[in-house]
Amino acid sequence: MKLWVHIIDLDGEIEREVHGETAVRAQGFLRPQDRRDHLVCHGALRALLNRARGADVGPYLRTANAKPYVEGGPHFNLAHEGRRGVIGLSWDGPIGVGVRPWREVDEDVVEGSFSSAQKRWVGEAEPSGVAFTATLVAKEALLKRRGTGLVNDLAAVPTPLPSHPFDPRAGVMHDLEDGQMAWFEAGEGHLGCWNAGGRAAEVEVIWGVGDR
Repeated sequence: MKLWVHIIDLDGEIEREVHGETAVRAQGFLRPQDRRDHLVCHGALRALLNRARGADVGPYLRTANAKPYVEGGPHFNLAHEGRRGVIGLSWDGPIGVGVRPWREVDEDVVEGSFSSAQKRWVGEAEPSGVAFTATLVAKEALLKRRGTGLVNDLAAVPTPLPSHPFDPRAGVMHDLEDGQMAWFEAGEGHLGCWNAGGRAAEVEVIWGVGDR
């Protein structure tokens, strides 16, 4: 299984023309910055999908859980938060991605959304904010890869619990029951994560839309 993971600098990437539901949704943002971030990310996604297919992929289709896809592939996923976007592509199986700015521990989030093992793991980390952010972004990527959307019991969403000291920026791949995942440095105080529904034999992390 091969994955391409693109890191998008929301301040440095250009806006591209978008159409259909993406353009309509952009008009719903009240803040100009939010509207521009949406257009930058979705314009980059469309450019990457068209390049991968060698033609315009046309309108997105939706699964029963409203996850977008394109007929004939590739599989794709998009996340953006803070000043970074992440786009994942694969021809070989579903992929989910997440990105978060580094955060200090929020005890309310830990109590309501982390399992007992995850709570212990975060509590044992130094600094604990690293493990806290890593757990959040790993849950996001797994849920998006599965295409189930938010679930009622976030504490039940599994994440790897590697031994401490732990550096999520090392890019180590972790095996899961139904796939594989890794964290990666997304620059300027951001942490990214990809989650694939199979064994990733090759992962290419690319800054920007880039040629490939």
